[in-house]
Formats: sequence, C-alpha cells, structure tokens
Amino acid sequence: VSTQSTWDSRLALGKRRMPKAYSTEPNVEGTDGEVDGLVMALIEACYDKEQSAREAVVHSLHDIGKKQSILVLTSCETYLHKHKRLIMGHRVELLNVMKLICDDTAATLPPEIALRIARLAALEMTCKAEIVPEWQGAATALLVSLGTHFGKTILEELSQRFTPGNVPHFYIVKAFGDFAVQNAFVLVPSLDELIGRSLPMLGMIKHDNMRWVFSVTLCHFCEAILNYVSNIDRAPDKTIATSRYSQHIFSAFEVLFTVWLNAKEARLRLAVVECLGVMTHILTV
Repeated sequence: VSTQSTWDSRLALGKRRMPKAYSTEPNVEGTDGEVDGLVMALIEACYDKEQSAREAVVHSLHDIGKKQSILVLTSCETYLHKHKRLIMGHRVELLNVMKLICDDTAATLPPEIALRIARLAALEMTCKAEIVPEWQGAATALLVSLGTHFGKTILEELSQRFTPGNVPHFYIVKAFGDFAVQNAFVLVPSLDELIGRSLPMLGMIKHDNMRWVFSVTLCHFCEAILNYVSNIDRAPDKTIATSRYSQHIFSAFEVLFTVWLNAKEARLRLAVVECLGVMTHILTV
C-alpha cells in the first residue's frame, strides 16, 4: 500500500491545506500494544492512490475503531494536528473514518475524549472562512454524530462560535440546523437565546449562500420546536410551548418575507418559502 506522499498532489482536493494550529497539543491514548503502530500505519495509508486500497484501509480502521475507539480517534486527532500540510483528500478520509467510529461507539466514549474530538471537528469546520464542502462537511458530520450522545457538549461548542453581533461561519449555522434535526430535546430549551442572537444578524447578511443556510437552519429550529412540543411527555422541560418562541420567530419571519423572498436565486427563494411555511406553525394570532 502506498502512502499519501505518492498521491498526485495536483488533484483539486490535494491543493487545499489544513488549519495553521490547534489550541492544545493532543496525544494518542494508546494501548502500548502492537495495534498502536498498526493504527498509525493505516492512518498514513488512508489516502492511497488506488481506490480499492483506500477502501480496505478505511474498513480496517473502522473495524479496529469499533473495538479500540479511543485509540483510533485520538490517533487520527494527533495525526491531523501534527501534519499541518496534509493534503485535503487525506484529511477528509480521516474525518469520515472518525465519524463512522463515533456513529458506532459514541455511547461508550469518555466525556473528555468526546470533548477533544468535538473541538477538533469545530476547528476543522471554521479555520477557513472560505467554503470547502468536502472538508467542512465531513467535520460537521463528525460533530453532529457526537451530538447523539454528547448533546450538551456539542451545543456548547457551537454556541461559543455563535456570538452576538458577528455573522458566524457558514458551517456553524449549518451544524446548528443538522443538530436541531437530530437532538431537539437538547437544543430547544436554548433556542430562545440562539434565535435572539440570530435576529440582529439577519439584517447584516448580504450574501445569498448565508441567507440560504440561515433559512434552512431556522426552518430546522422551528421543526425542532414542533417535534419537542408534540413529544412533551418525554421532554426534559414540560413547560415549553410554541408561544415561547413566537415573538422571535415573527421577527425572523418579517425579514425573510419582506427581504429575502425577493432574491433572484431560485434555490434561496425555495429555502425561504419552506422556512416561512414551517414558521407559521409557531406564530400565534
């Protein structure tokens, strides 16, 4: 199996580079056994030029990760940190492997490991202002996967990057929407604050792609509220009702209806119309 250094760096994915730095120095939580070296060798070979070889390596890492999740996840994290000029395709493969492992094993991860991986994913999503869907989408999927069992941790990581007065990164907004779909019971009690933070931003947003992602995410927020209320018997806070959010939703409705709906781009108009439709279920007469 060839290592990534043999891969053609002229490929489009290979031209993009990783973030400059991480805030902390990660370390591998190893077993002190031979499997530690095997995992690192597989990580290095994860972006082989042969598709069949890549698939075999990913399968092997996934298999090992089901049994040694902490080892594989922290090995990937450390590798991503140390290889600051890793070509993007390799980076995406590792994030995808980590997501597969989290899908299977998140329930058994220690909270401190989940927090490390969540911070890695959040940084991968946001370290570049430009949109790189292959990379940032993989990081978003990893973060949302962790949210299945570590919802409060993920909500905190996202909220730290969603500050009042500053339009957040595209993928932070998208991750909030994806998280809302998956974990309404964790998100909805915090939605009044999050939507309140969003309202001043709506008038600041000029680019259609940001208007689109806010429309989709606000739609998911409303769907999460409706899902929460319709399952109130299982909800952690049984006092929540749609009326709690109606004023904020009405303010957002006005912006989307009077301004964003007039957009030239059909994709944006469709997202706005879908969002407005769901919003009407939250509004009170």
